[in-house]
Amino acid sequence: MPRPKSQPKYQRHRPTGQAITRIDGRTIYLGKYDTPASHQKFAQVLSDWQLTGTAVAKDQLLVKNLLLAYLKHASEYYRKGGEQTSEYRCLLYAARMLNEHFGELPAGKFGPRALQMLREKMIARGWARRTINNHVRRVRRMFKWAASQEMVSGEVTHALDSVDSLKAGRSQAREIQPREPVSREAFDKTLQQVASHQTCDMMRLQLYTGMRSGELVIMRPC
Repeated sequence: MPRPKSQPKYQRHRPTGQAITRIDGRTIYLGKYDTPASHQKFAQVLSDWQLTGTAVAKDQLLVKNLLLAYLKHASEYYRKGGEQTSEYRCLLYAARMLNEHFGELPAGKFGPRALQMLREKMIARGWARRTINNHVRRVRRMFKWAASQEMVSGEVTHALDSVDSLKAGRSQAREIQPREPVSREAFDKTLQQVASHQTCDMMRLQLYTGMRSGELVIMRPC
C-alpha cells in the first residue's frame, strides 16, 4: 500500500531569506519569510495541493488538474446509501472525453469554442443528441464548481453558459427513436410465458390503469 503524502510545510530558505515549501521534490518560493503575503501564497498553494494533489497556480491549472479535483469531490457528493450513484458514472464518461481532447489545455482557456469542439467529438462518436446535451451540462457543472473553489475565473463559466443545447433536427447528432407501446398481441403472448400468477395480475393491472411500475410494486391490501 503506498504511503500517504505528507502535507507541505511553510519553511524558511536560509540562503535567500525567503519562505518556501516543497511539493513532489519541487521547491516553491513564496516571497519574503514571515510576511502576510508569503503566508497567503502558502495558503493558496496548500489549497491547490489538497484539491489536485499538486501545486499549480490558477493561470497554470490544466483541465486535467481541474478534473482530478472535481472527481474527488464528486466521488463523495454523488452518493446514496453509501453507494456512488449512476450520475457519478456519467460524470466519468464526460470527464474522460474532456481529458482525452483537452486535458493539457489551461483550464482558464477552455471556452465556448472548445466546448463546441468537444461536442463535435461526441457527435462523431455516434452519441445521441440528448446524451450529448447531458454531458455538456456536466462539463459546465465541473467548471462552475471549479469557479466556486477559486480554481478558475467566474468569467469562464459565464462564457461556457453561452453555448446552447443541441436542438432536435438541427444538428448531425443521432436522434433516439421514441419508445412505442408493445402491441396487445405481444402482451398476451408474454403473459403465456410468465409462470407467476401474481406477476400476470400485476401486468394486467398496469395495462388497465396505466400506473407506473414503481406505483404498482408498492401497492398493499390497505
